[in-house]
Order: sequence, then structure tokens, then C-alpha cells
Amino acid sequence: MGDVEILHCGSTALQISGQGEVDLYIPVLLKYFDNYLEKLVKHFGKPGSIYLHKRARFVEYVDDIKIEIFLINKETDDWKNLLSLRIIYGRTKKRLKNI
Repeated sequence: MGDVEILHCGSTALQISGQGEVDLYIPVLLKYFDNYLEKLVKHFGKPGSIYLHKRARFVEYVDDIKIEIFLINKETDDWKNLLSLRIIYGRTKKRLKNI
């Protein structure tokens, strides 16, 4: 796919309770979204869900572990909100360790 950022997000990344699946995000600018979508479709097949020019979700399994791969437009509120939550959680977790 070339030089692309892949982020591990979700409960497993934050080490909190959840469904135990791994969420991987590939944030891209809108102008690259269709190009990356085409590459992911070639590799993983049709996405499980797609919101045109916003987000596409692919599901793979590695040894019974569900891996969700999200191609996401980094210019959307969905992506910005996810980043904000990660920052807030990181700060809260750090404060709790200092108590």
C-alpha cells in the first residue's frame, strides 16, 4: 500500500475491557480514499460496511482473533473524535496512576 500510517485503536489498544478484537485504522486524506479503498478491496475483498468517502470496514481473522481494519477519511469528525477520545483516555489513565 505504500507509505501509510496504521494505528491500533479500540479497547485492546487502550488495554480496557471490550470484545477482545483488534481495531486497526488507516487514516488517509479524502483525495487518497478511493485509491486506498481499491487496494484494500484487492487484498481483503468487499468491505463489510462502507460509508462513501468516510469509512470502510474490513474483517479478517487471525487464529480466532477478530481483526477489524478501518480505512478512514482523516478529515471527518469520526476520525477527529476518535483521536480526541484517545487523548482524553491517555490523560485520565496517567492521572489515575499518580493517585
